[in-house]
Amino acid sequence: MAQPAVDDPHGLQDKAVVETVDNDIAPEKEWGAITQGAKEATDLEHSQGILEAVRLQWKGVAWASFFSLSIAMYGYDNALINNFYGYPAFQKAYGVPVSKGYQIPAKWQTGLSQASIVGIILGASFNGFFSSRFGYKRVMLVGLVLMAGFVAIPFSAHNLQTLLVGEIFCGMVWGTFASIGPAYSSECLPISLRGFLTSGVNIMQIIGQLIAIGVLDGLVNLDSQWSYRIPFAIQWIWPVPLFVGCLFAPESPWYLVRKGRLQEAEHSIRRLSSKNDTKVKEHLAMIIHTVNYEEEIQTGSSYLACFRGSNLRRTEICCLSFAGQVFNGIFMMNPGTYFWEQAGLSANNSYKVSVAATAIGLLATFIGSVLIAHLGRRNLYLWGMVFMTVVNILIGILATIHGNEGTKWGQVALTILWVFCYDISVGPAAYATSSEVSAVSLRVQSVALAKVAHQLFDIIGAVLEPYMINPTAWGWAGKTAYFWGGTSLLVTVWAFFRYPETFKRSYEELDILFEKRIPAREFRKYNVDAYDVDDQPVQERVDN
Repeated sequence: MAQPAVDDPHGLQDKAVVETVDNDIAPEKEWGAITQGAKEATDLEHSQGILEAVRLQWKGVAWASFFSLSIAMYGYDNALINNFYGYPAFQKAYGVPVSKGYQIPAKWQTGLSQASIVGIILGASFNGFFSSRFGYKRVMLVGLVLMAGFVAIPFSAHNLQTLLVGEIFCGMVWGTFASIGPAYSSECLPISLRGFLTSGVNIMQIIGQLIAIGVLDGLVNLDSQWSYRIPFAIQWIWPVPLFVGCLFAPESPWYLVRKGRLQEAEHSIRRLSSKNDTKVKEHLAMIIHTVNYEEEIQTGSSYLACFRGSNLRRTEICCLSFAGQVFNGIFMMNPGTYFWEQAGLSANNSYKVSVAATAIGLLATFIGSVLIAHLGRRNLYLWGMVFMTVVNILIGILATIHGNEGTKWGQVALTILWVFCYDISVGPAAYATSSEVSAVSLRVQSVALAKVAHQLFDIIGAVLEPYMINPTAWGWAGKTAYFWGGTSLLVTVWAFFRYPETFKRSYEELDILFEKRIPAREFRKYNVDAYDVDDQPVQERVDN
């Protein structure tokens, strides 16, 4: 393996870490010290249990959770818009008269749902450039300032056109937040906590949804414009405390190493660790070793590099893992207020059921985040997709034989079961895998591309769902579940062949597995030693 350029102005060599400052070749003994320190840090992370990792890295857990709080804003607004379609005061203000009150036309349901998606695509795309150049912290601070201004547009909107513009601008900031949260978490935590906190992004999204549903349920009987303007105004609560906290947040040490700012990276690692963590310099050595390996195999650091060599496969997994979050029927199921109204429930009952379903989803997400730290990503994702495929088909069957109170509530029960399954499996697993599977040097770009892909899938769902379920369009109602059952099956087949297990793998180990083109189904069969001096880092396990 090639050796990086080194200098030792800060006395780091005695603890196995050296500075890279120019293009000269490091003496072999110094690179050997880096390798030894990196191996010690990797072995420690592999041996750590969750409780031990939390004890040593509780500050990192706190900061990763703090950055992910911004995603609750996205979950909040997403729940607002999707539930406003069945909201009496909102329907009356922005809808058109129909035989039973007012309805938001299907084309505007599609347009409003797409507006924030378009904004998120733009925001995530820009973030891939800005965060890699300026760091996560600076971009987050700017985003929070912009968010405080953009919320005024939907709050003051008097027509659907203005509301649409507001959703686009707010969506640009949410796209940035949705990309920063999982990327920052994945770079600030050890192996045993990585899945728990990156999948915790889904927890924050559910928390935002739960707050939104609770607010809407409390205001659903208020017959004035404040019934829907107050929920928009509540979004002004988020930016100020997040901005103040972000001022004191440490930057990602991986970002700082990629920029050659190793002294700052060491300081960042210390801020993310407790005083009991004595392996700070070894941890820095591991980051240096991984970044150097990716430079050696010419991973690159641009969007174009995401589609070259083994990176193409990794980008595919990053992006298509989110297909399961859309083509499993989420636009019909979560939150299902409008779907339940079409199934026959009153608006009041629909919102109460929606609150219960969202609360169950939050509980399931906590359970899923724990399971993912013990069982891995692939099994949760695969079995979750299988189960949701079956539930979709069962809902379609009940909708086909509708006509009594039992089938109506049967669809509601299955929908809640679907929400529980989603939030315990595909919801957290997709976020964890998309944050881990890319090369470190392409982390920001890959997470951004994954979010863009997610939103493109959302556009498809947002276009189709209103037409399939709306009585003024195709009017399929519960039979829409047949369609989503078919698309769920397709994603399940893809995942079986292409979705790898990243559980208990360091980033350099994943680099090696992808570089050696190990099939996704066989990732668990191989032992990987990134520091093998005989250049045979991948060996099949004897017990397999």
